[in-house]
Amino acid sequence: MSRESRMLAGILLVVLPTVMFGGLSLLSLLTRTTAGYVDNPLRHDLFRAGHAHAGVYLVLSLVMLRYVDEAVLPPRFSYQPRSFFLSYRQLRRSRTR
Repeated sequence: MSRESRMLAGILLVVLPTVMFGGLSLLSLLTRTTAGYVDNPLRHDLFRAGHAHAGVYLVLSLVMLRYVDEAVLPPRFSYQPRSFFLSYRQLRRSRTR
């Protein structure tokens, strides 16, 4: 792994326990039937969905870091972002005329 990938993996491994702590607090709110949490279905759904997505994205990004370093892309892919932004400038210039 490259230095940048190891640094990002370290950051993600530090963030992962915070998501796990949030899931644990969600579980405690569900089992204790806290009045403010169980009574509000919107808060219930958003909190549950937020922590589920955060956990999945963190684990998926840790797995994908391994494959990003091994990927070999042809040189033309380095021009893609530049061509996107340059085409936007041309489009904007033609609309002002």
